[in-house]
Amino acid sequence: MADDRAIPVKALMREIEQRSGAEDTLVVIPQGAMINYLMRRRNPPPHPVFDPLVVALYGEGRMLDELRAAAPEFVALIPLDMSEHGVTAFGLDFGQELYRWLSENYEEAWRIGARPASGEGDWVLLSRRNRP
Repeated sequence: MADDRAIPVKALMREIEQRSGAEDTLVVIPQGAMINYLMRRRNPPPHPVFDPLVVALYGEGRMLDELRAAAPEFVALIPLDMSEHGVTAFGLDFGQELYRWLSENYEEAWRIGARPASGEGDWVLLSRRNRP
């Protein structure tokens, strides 16, 4: 059960269902373990959370190396209020290296709203790994 804020997440889950198979892997950034659980999609990196605290604790370089090694088939980016950590959004004022790597190695499959890390309103993005 959820209020209207869940409408974009429900739309994202519909797209994941339509575009991926049960064997496909999915990472939701900065955090979305519940989406992985509800969709029954495995999150291959060792860290299910990419919020500012976790990125600072483990180091962005290490998390990027682990994400590269895991190479999930799909990546979902969802906006979360990160003001409690003193930052605005993933890719905008934290996680820039991770965001840059994702932008270079994944192609947009589906999006609602503004471009992520633009600072321009709400958005939800589903990307698929580029084919070699």
